[in-house]
Amino acid sequence: MSLLYVLADARRGLTHSEIATRMKITGASVTRLVDWLEEAGLVCRRRLIGDGRSRLVVMQEKGVAALTAFDALAGAMRSRIFEGVPEDELATTLRVLETIAARLMTDPGLRDEESRPAPAVSSTVG
Repeated sequence: MSLLYVLADARRGLTHSEIATRMKITGASVTRLVDWLEEAGLVCRRRLIGDGRSRLVVMQEKGVAALTAFDALAGAMRSRIFEGVPEDELATTLRVLETIAARLMTDPGLRDEESRPAPAVSSTVG
């Protein structure tokens, strides 16, 4: 669904390169994803005027319908999941999760394998 949301925000369609940049994925991943969505009839590729090689990926009506249905389902699930949970508690939880996510993204010691301590190895033989 992510690519459909990216295309919905773009409105005019996006090139493979623009999709890769926005989604932070490789060109090969974009190609596979677009191929799959195109086979499903959710998106199509159109020639970019003035550039014979580039193509725009554009959401089809079936893609818009899928996104609308997904949003409705997700909204209903959110309502059920959070039913009875006070708004202020939800807001606090969201702030805490955003803080944790930001720390995970910015602290190299939490991201890089090289900076993590080696696991402890037992010296006793069984």
